[in-house]
Formats: sequence, C-alpha cells, structure tokens
Amino acid sequence: MSLATGNVMIETMNKRSSVSFGPALFVLVALGLGCSSVRPSATVSAPEHVVIVATADLHGALEGTVEKIEGTAGKAIHRGGLDVFAGYVANLRAAHPDHVLLIDAGDEFQGTLASNVTEGESVVEAFNAIGYTAAAVGNHEFDFGPAGPDPVARRPGQDPLGALKRNIERARYKFLAANIREKATGGRPAWVNPSTIVRIGSVRIGIIGLITPTTRSVTNPLNVQALEFTDPVAETVEAAAELRKAGVDAIVVVAHMGGTCRSVRDPAASDSCDQEAESFRFARRIPPGTVDLFLGGHTHREVRHVIQGLPITQPLSHGRSFSVTDLWVNPATHRTLSDKTVLRPHVPVCREVYSGTESCDPRRAPKGAFELTPAFYEGKPVVPDAHVAQVMAPYIEQVSTRKREPLGFAAQASFTRGPDESTLGDLVTDALRDAVPRAEFAFTNSGGLRADLRAGDLTYGDFFEVLPFDNYLAKLVLTGAELREMLRLGTNGEHGVFQVSGLKVVADRRAGARPGEELRVTRADGSPLDDAALYIVATTDFLAVGGDGLDAILSHIPSERVSILYERGMLRDELIPVLRKRGESGPLKPAKDGRLTILREPASENILRPR
Repeated sequence: MSLATGNVMIETMNKRSSVSFGPALFVLVALGLGCSSVRPSATVSAPEHVVIVATADLHGALEGTVEKIEGTAGKAIHRGGLDVFAGYVANLRAAHPDHVLLIDAGDEFQGTLASNVTEGESVVEAFNAIGYTAAAVGNHEFDFGPAGPDPVARRPGQDPLGALKRNIERARYKFLAANIREKATGGRPAWVNPSTIVRIGSVRIGIIGLITPTTRSVTNPLNVQALEFTDPVAETVEAAAELRKAGVDAIVVVAHMGGTCRSVRDPAASDSCDQEAESFRFARRIPPGTVDLFLGGHTHREVRHVIQGLPITQPLSHGRSFSVTDLWVNPATHRTLSDKTVLRPHVPVCREVYSGTESCDPRRAPKGAFELTPAFYEGKPVVPDAHVAQVMAPYIEQVSTRKREPLGFAAQASFTRGPDESTLGDLVTDALRDAVPRAEFAFTNSGGLRADLRAGDLTYGDFFEVLPFDNYLAKLVLTGAELREMLRLGTNGEHGVFQVSGLKVVADRRAGARPGEELRVTRADGSPLDDAALYIVATTDFLAVGGDGLDAILSHIPSERVSILYERGMLRDELIPVLRKRGESGPLKPAKDGRLTILREPASENILRPR
C-alpha cells in the first residue's frame, strides 16, 4: 500500500514483517511503481529537486520555551513550538510543492509533562498533523516501558516495549531502526521497520533508520534487555543493498547518532568537531556511495559538515532549529548529483526575531536597543499552524494546573548544570542523600539533569523539567572499593560525569596521570574510605540497574545489596519535600563546595553529553 504524508507518497511494508526486505516488497513495488527491472520505458525526466527537512531530540517540547534576554529588564523571546515550526514547513511546502520530506532523528517524547503524561501520544499526534514522513527510534523512545504508569515491567504479562509499540501504531509516519535485533532470534523485531521508500516526483528515496549502539546504557536497561543494538555500518550496508535492488534513486540515513561541533559555518571545515563522535565514525567507515545523506541527532548539538564525501546535518534539540538539505536526484543514473547537494544553514524556530536578523537566540541578542519583528521564511511571514495548535491544546490543558502548582520554596538564583561539579548537581544529590534513610553518600548522572532550575518561586513544572525521567529512588550497599569503581566509570567522560554528595572526587584525565591516581575519592571532609567497609549509597533506579555502563560492576554485586524503592513515589516527587524543608529558612542559594574536580588537558573542550 502507499500512504500520503504531506503530499509525499510512502511505500510501506507490512508492519509485521520481521526482515528488512523480501518478496513482499518486490510484489508491492511491482504492483505500485515497479522495481528497477520493470520501470516504464518512457523518457526519463530531468533531475528532481528533493528538499529534506530534519528535526531531532524534541523531548516533548510541544510549546517551545520562553527565554529571558539578558540586560533587557525581563524582556523574553519564544523559541520553538511545533505550531510555529509547522508554519516554517508550510512556507517550504508552498515554495516546493510535493517535494519536501520531513524526517525526525529520534527522542521525540521524553521531557515535558504534556508529553510524558500521555507517554508520547501528544507528540505523535502533533507530528501526524504536521505531516512527518519518517522518524528514527531514539534511546528515550524506550523510557516509558509498558503502556500505563509503570516505567518498567513489574507484573506478569507486561510488555516492556508496550508504550513505544502503541505510539508506532498511532503514528502515520514510519518509525525506522535497521540495527535493532532480537537477542533470542537475531532477527529484526516485527514492530519496527528498518527502512522505507518514498516517492518524490519521478524518483524514489530510500530512508534507513539507525539508533545508537549505546542505547542499553542510555535508557533503562530493563526495558531493552531482549534487544541488541548492532553495528550501524554493517546494517546500513545490508539495508542499502536491498534498497538499491529495489530501484531507489537515493538513500538517506536518519540516525539517533550524532556529533558535536563548535562551528557549523563552513561544511568543509570540521576541525572544530569531535572526530570520534558517532556520526563522524560512521562517515569514515561506510563505503563511499552507499548513502547520500546522514541526518543525525542524540547529542543536542549542531552539525553541518561533509565528512569523507558524506553530507551530515543535525539541528539543535527541543525544536529550537531544523536543518534543510537540497538534493538533486537523477532518475537516469539512480544517483544524486553530489555537486549540487546543499546543506543550508540551520534555521532557528522563532515566533519573532531580532529586527534585521533571522535569530531569536537570547545569546545573540543585539547590543543596545532593538526590536522584535515577526519571523519570515522563504519570503513569507511565518504563521503558526492553527490546526497543529488545536491538536496540541487538549494535551497542554490536561497538565496546565499541575505544571503551575507552587512547590512552596524558591531559588535565590538559577541552579545550573555543567560538565563538572554543578550547582544543580549539588542540590539534587544532597536531596537524594537526605531522601534515603541512613545514606552516607549519593551520586547521580549529569545526563539525568535535563534543565537548569530557574530563579524565583518554583512550580512543579519547573522541577519536572529538571527531572523528567520516571526514575525511582535506589539504595545501594557498597564497599569502598565498589563505590570507587562506580565513580571511576561515571567520570570517564562517555556520559558526562556523576554528581556526588558526601564525597570529594578528583578525576585526572590528563595524559600524564600516574597509574592508580586517575581517580581520588574521599569523604567530603577529606578522610579516606575503607575499601572493605560497607556504605549505604543513594542513587536512582536507572543507575542501580546498570545504566551509564554500571552493569559491568553491578553484575558482581549481590542482589540483596541493591534495592529499588518502588514503594516510594517517583524520584522528583520524593525530592520536593526535602527541598521544601530546606527552603523554610529562605530561598535556596546555589553554591559549589569543590566536591568534584576534573583535571583535563588545557586544550580539551568540556562537553556535557546528554543521556
């Protein structure tokens, strides 16, 4: 069958097919457009212009964000919002009728009350209304676990993939992941497609989905224990070969794998980029000509570069920008005209912009007096889409009262995140330690802190955005040696660093660090830990079941020393009373006390890698 999405025809496979492509596809192609061997003999048309719009890492930000502009007496600006984004897309579609593909690189759902309360339904319905073509499965698509309130399967019959499967059934766009396999069989699961084919004019575009192979360590491991996340390059080569046999003219990879660059001004200059990032390693390993475009996500950073001949683009997270790529596809050669491929500058999503610019980034506000003017795009005003706003409205209204609920305490100034010790990390881990009886120490992963905590009287919505994951408190009973090893794994830089309470940690990442001195851990007062003694340590269930790579040591710790406090409420709800009590004497004051120090090479860049 075929499906119309934003006036683009999508050739689909039966969702129950467990292989990437097979006889069913070739029958479908022969009945629909015809495979390469039975193409019409009419004169081949001129190269087709395909405009590919990509988003990534929305994390449930349906409404976008309102951010204050420093030095303007409280003036604020609105960034993102799916109704606003839909206005940009409408202008593109008007300029290029029936030639726009809209694709998302994953992590659509996790992060806001309006999304989490519905386990992502609100985002799926908004994406349906905008007319997405396809989306990669992101690691946080697994976060909700079974359909219903439990974030992991806790009773017989619960499907740990239930919430995600329900969203896939609801979506009118295709969820894609070629490198997810079932451990038991080695086959691809029936609930997701590895790829899809779409028609644009006289050409067909194959889209392959990928997910980061590190997914097990960046979602709750219990929800994905039946799955394997395999080599993205090998799976892409296999899927691309099948797509080429089916007669596609170009292949696009959409991957929840990304990069990090300090500058995206020049696509030919990648010296400001992390060359070991997943998307860059993929580009170096994939055989030339296998795919024509790579759309990335996961790292929340912008990329706009050509690596080993492969164009790579990735926009900002939370709907703050999108990428646009112009491909010209030759139906005679079944190839793109690579010299005509254009990675356009990323487009910020703004209701209003600074006069004379296209920007609404508060960090780039003009100095002195300035005006805000309505955003223009493709020569037309950007008009927020009323239908998309209407679709989102019931979901936003459903949580509006809870979002505005006062917490009964205030912050004197913002508590912020960072790549080392952070004021927010200190606040949360101290509260975590207080929330678990008799805990001497606490730690949590920096990637679990998803937003800064603003200054002023705080609401439930403010704190939810800091801790949106449906985590529970956990109690570990660890020897000093086990605790030190966990902190070593948590400060190796792969996922940021662990924030700590009751401890003093110095991690030496410099090349000349002496063996055995790469990590120094003491009590907060400087007194040593006893490697053989047992200590009660507070943390989160995500880490207590092996998240962020801790499974390597937790597999050796007796189960009776690991307790998930499911009988308590969600982590964020358990921390609020602790902070409220602290706030009885006045607003909470952000401060750091030197409990965490990371020694790096002078030229290294501090990167907070999101979980």
